[in-house]
Amino acid sequence: MNNKQIYDPVHKFITFTPLMIEIIDTYEFQRLRDLKQLGATCFVFPSATHTRFEHSLGVCHLVDIILNELRKNQPELEINDRLIELVRIGGLIHDLGHGPFSHLYDNYVRTSFEPEHEQRGITIFKNMVSKYKLNISDNELNFICNIIEPPEELKNNWLYQIV
Repeated sequence: MNNKQIYDPVHKFITFTPLMIEIIDTYEFQRLRDLKQLGATCFVFPSATHTRFEHSLGVCHLVDIILNELRKNQPELEINDRLIELVRIGGLIHDLGHGPFSHLYDNYVRTSFEPEHEQRGITIFKNMVSKYKLNISDNELNFICNIIEPPEELKNNWLYQIV
């Protein structure tokens, strides 16, 4: 399977790897089309209808730009294609756990017993890897999950601050 491109009105054509397309084509990711990035803003500004789907594609693209610039300008970091793909996947799926109206859900609807969107997203993604048999090793899965919600010892590492 070859890379595919999706047209974005902000970033123009964005290239995605076959693994990213597998993720984008899942029900779990497609549901982001129905989640508003800007919460209830559209009730005041009707044209403010940006979705978590569009946002996630853009984040994935911006991660690609950042890491390729770092690879070019700082070869000592030894950034390779797989690392870029994994961090891009982190950017792609970082909002999987959002509920309706995004942060409004976490701040006003979520109970204290329910995890916040980062943890919900990690759980959803782990289930997706198993359900769709995605070509992601256990170590790579842990790495992607740490990209989304870095443990304390990784929070100041540059790689975990990109997404």
